[in-house]
Amino acid sequence: MSCDSVAQQVTLARSCFRVMESHLVFNICNLPSSFLLDVEVPDLELRVEENIGDVLRYCCRYWTRHLNRASGATAQQDGEFLQACISEFLSIRFLFWIEAMNLLGLSTHCSPSLQQAREWLLKVSAFKIRRRFRTSANTQRSE
Repeated sequence: MSCDSVAQQVTLARSCFRVMESHLVFNICNLPSSFLLDVEVPDLELRVEENIGDVLRYCCRYWTRHLNRASGATAQQDGEFLQACISEFLSIRFLFWIEAMNLLGLSTHCSPSLQQAREWLLKVSAFKIRRRFRTSANTQRSE
């Protein structure tokens, strides 16, 4: 019996996006004002504990790790689905994610995470181009 680690990483990346899609919201900790510094919110730690559960914490922190480990995904639908997840995430959830990461004390991980996502997108794009080139070359040979 063997384990397809790439397929497992695709599943984990998909799951992370699903969790973030359903749980990342505006003002996730119901802070009284955006004009207050975090240190000025007396019950901030309690608010974070109550509103950002362990699963969401994990997903916010590690979605790009799973995404990059899924870079060997050869199934076209997996790559396209994950690209759609990234697009939705960047269009709708991006600022909510940054807020959550800040509240979790993980804001320094935002830039490296986005860089990892960028690298994954570049790999997938290069893979698509190579596949199109091979398909085109095979079609021309068979003619």
